[in-house]
Amino acid sequence: VSLSLTHSVERLAHYDVPVSRLTYLDPHDFDQASTPLDDLQNTSSLASPHDDGVSVWDNVAFADNYYQTRGLNGTPLNTDDSLVPLGRPIPGAWNVNVNDNLPDASSYLDFDLAGDHSAVWNCVYLSTVTDDGSCLSTPLPANAGFDFNPVIDNTVPAPVFYGGTQDHQLSSHLLVNATSGEANLAGLSAVGIANAADVNTFRASPQWNPLHINNGDFDFPGDRFFSVPELPVSLDAFSFLSGNSIPGWSHDAAGQTGVVEREQLLFPDYFLELEAAGNETERTRKHDRIYIDASANYLAMDLRIVEANESDQLEVRLGESVLANLPLNQSSEKFQTRWLSIPTNLKQKTASLSFRVVNPSGAAISAAIQIDNVRFDRQKPSEIKSAVQAVDFNKVTVVTHGYVDAGGDGDEMLSLAKLIADAGTNAWLVDYDVPREGMNGIFDSVDSDISASSPSELVLLFDWHLESNEPSSGWAEAAGDALFAMLVDLNLIDPVNKTKDGTLHLIGHGTGSVVTSIAAERIVSFNESDDLNPLTIDRVTYLVPHDFDQPGLVLDDRQRLNELGPFDEYGVTTWNHVGFTEVYYQTRGLNGLTDDPNDDSLGTFEGRPIPGAYNVLINSYLPDQDYDSFDLYGDHRYVWASFYAASVSGGKFAGGSSYLLPASAFPSADIAGYTAQTSNPRNFFSQPADSNNPAHKHSDARLVDQSTGVANPAGLRELQIDQSDVTDQSSNPTWSAYTISNGDFSARVDAASEVSGLFQPIVPGWSHHGGADADLNRCGSQ
Repeated sequence: VSLSLTHSVERLAHYDVPVSRLTYLDPHDFDQASTPLDDLQNTSSLASPHDDGVSVWDNVAFADNYYQTRGLNGTPLNTDDSLVPLGRPIPGAWNVNVNDNLPDASSYLDFDLAGDHSAVWNCVYLSTVTDDGSCLSTPLPANAGFDFNPVIDNTVPAPVFYGGTQDHQLSSHLLVNATSGEANLAGLSAVGIANAADVNTFRASPQWNPLHINNGDFDFPGDRFFSVPELPVSLDAFSFLSGNSIPGWSHDAAGQTGVVEREQLLFPDYFLELEAAGNETERTRKHDRIYIDASANYLAMDLRIVEANESDQLEVRLGESVLANLPLNQSSEKFQTRWLSIPTNLKQKTASLSFRVVNPSGAAISAAIQIDNVRFDRQKPSEIKSAVQAVDFNKVTVVTHGYVDAGGDGDEMLSLAKLIADAGTNAWLVDYDVPREGMNGIFDSVDSDISASSPSELVLLFDWHLESNEPSSGWAEAAGDALFAMLVDLNLIDPVNKTKDGTLHLIGHGTGSVVTSIAAERIVSFNESDDLNPLTIDRVTYLVPHDFDQPGLVLDDRQRLNELGPFDEYGVTTWNHVGFTEVYYQTRGLNGLTDDPNDDSLGTFEGRPIPGAYNVLINSYLPDQDYDSFDLYGDHRYVWASFYAASVSGGKFAGGSSYLLPASAFPSADIAGYTAQTSNPRNFFSQPADSNNPAHKHSDARLVDQSTGVANPAGLRELQIDQSDVTDQSSNPTWSAYTISNGDFSARVDAASEVSGLFQPIVPGWSHHGGADADLNRCGSQ
C-alpha cells in the first residue's frame, strides 16, 4: 500500500498539489532475502534517491514513517525474519522504529503469517486512533501516530534518518553504513546528495511523465504469465490460475475479453490481442481511469490487423467520446502507429480508455487485432522534426548507444542524454526511437522535450538497438549512414554549403562508437584538401569503443566491426577535421555473472585505445563492489552511466547498478570526461600499466606489445608506418557520397540466413530508418 500511495503523491507533486501529511506504515520497497515476490516485483527501482520505491516528494509538508525489522509471526516455522516483510527508514521522513512497541509474538495466532508487518498498522498505529494501547509492549512516544498533528499544532519534529534507534540493515548502502548507522559520504555523492543533513530533509522531485499511460506497452503481462521477464512461462494450460488480470487494465475489467499475448519466447514483446472467438459480437479491453494532461494532443498506439474483415471496426473511446472507428478491412504484417486527436474538452479530466472490436451491423465479428505502445503524445513525429529544422542551435550533442539485448529498447542512454540536456542552456532533448523490428523510426514525443521557448542547444538520442544485436555484418555501417542522413535532414549540418549550426559533439558507446565513427566520416567527407572553411566536428567521444573480436562474445566475429575503418583492423577512427577525439575505456570486463577478469565466457564488452585519440584507461576507477547478479553489462555500462555521467552532472551518476562506487575518486574535470580540456594530448602508447588487465589487451599486436604497451617495431615496419604515425593518426574519409549503403545487398541479413524462420525480413540500409520490407533471396532477384 505504501508503494501505491507514493505514486499517487508523486502525481500530485507533478501538478504542485500540496500534501500536508504523508504517513507510511512499515514500507516494504526492497528485495528482502527469502521473499521471492520482491525480486519479481522490482519495487526498489520505482522512486528515489536510491533503491527506494517509497519516497517523500517535494509537495509534502510533513512525512512520518513507522516501521519494524523484527519480523516475527505466529507460525512455528518462523524463527527469524525469513517469512515476514520488514520495513526500513525513509529519507526525508520522521522515522520511528517500533520494534520495542510491537506485541509479544506469542499473542499472534498460529497461522498469522504477516505477524509484525500487520501489527504496525492494526496494533501500533491503530492504537493512536482508538487510544487503546493494550496491544503494545511499550507505549509509543506522545508525538507519534494518528492523533499527533504536527502541521496543525505547529510542532513539526525534525526529520531523522540517521542515528538514534534507526535500524538500517535494509537501507541502501550508498546512503548509510548498515552496521554503524552513519552516513556513507562517498555514496551520497554518487547519487547527487551533498551531505547527511540533506538525506534527513530529502524531498524527491517527481519523475512521472503525464504522457505515459501505465502499462501501455503491456510489458507487465499480468497473471497469464509467470513473471520472469527474460523467459516467461505461459499459464494458459492452467487457466484456472488466471483471472485475465493485467496491471493498469483490470480495475474496470468486468466482462473484458482482450488478453495479453507475446511475440517470441526469449525476451518476448507483449501486446494486447482482441481476437474473435465463436459468435461474439464484440471484443474489448478497458484501461483503468486515467488523467488526461493539458499537453496531451494525441492518443497514440501501434496497431496490427492480423485477420481483416470488411465491416469490422476498432472503436477507440476516451470516456464517452469516440476518438475513432478504425476500419479493419486490410491485414498488416507489421505494427503501424496511429495518432488520434484528443478533443480539448477532455483535457485535464479523468476518463477510461477502451478498445472495442465491433461490427456496426451487430453481426458476429471475425477480425483479430493486436495493440501495443499505447500512450499520449504532445506532437506527432513530423511536428517534432519541423520544430527542430526551424532552429539554429548553438550546440548539438548526439548520443548513440551500443549493443542492446533482444527485448531491450533504444532508450538505454536516455538518462545520460537528460543529464547533458539539464547541463545545457535552454536545451531541447529529442529522442529518436525504432519502436519494434520492421517498423520505421520516429521521434518519440513522450521522452522528447522541446518545451524551452528559446532553445540554444539540442541533445539527440539515436536508436539502432534492433540492429545492434544482429548476428551478421552491415548493420553498424547502415546505422551510421542513417544517423548522418538524419543530421542533414534536421538541418543540423549542411554538407553542400559546408556549414553547421554551432558546435557539434558526437558521443558513442561500445559498438555504438562504430556507428558514431561512420557518421563522423560521412560528415567530414565533403571537405576538399584546399577548403578554407571546411565542415568540421568539434568533438567526438568514444566510450569503451568495441570494434574487435573479443573472446566469448559470439557476435563480434559475425558483425566484423573491425573492417569498417581505414586504419587496418580498426572500425573506430580518429578523423581529420575533428577538433578533439577522446576515448574512455576499460579492459576488466566484470559484470554480475563473474568477478574474474580472465573469464572470457561470462564477461562483458571491453574497449581499447584508438590511434590518434586522447585515450584514458579507467580500470582503476571501476567499482570494487560486486554488480547485481543479473547485471550482464557491469563495467561496460559503468563507463557511461557512472564515470561519464558524473563528469556531466558534477558527481551524480545516471542510475541503476552503476551507483556502485568507484575504487578511487574519478580524475579531475579537466583531465577526463564531458568537461575534459580539448588540449589533452594524443597518447596511444602512453597508457598506464595494469598487469591484470593490460591497457592494450585488445589493440592490434602489430602496433603494440599487448602486455607491456611498448610499440612493436617489427609490426610497424610490416605496416610501413612508425610510432608517430599511430600516435598522431588522423584519417581521411574513404566513403563516397555516390555510394548507397548496402546498395549491392552484399550485407544479406536475416531473411537470407539458413535459420530465416527465426528472424524478420529486414536488410541493413533498407529497414528501420526509412526503409520498407521486402524479401531478399540469394539470387538478388527481389
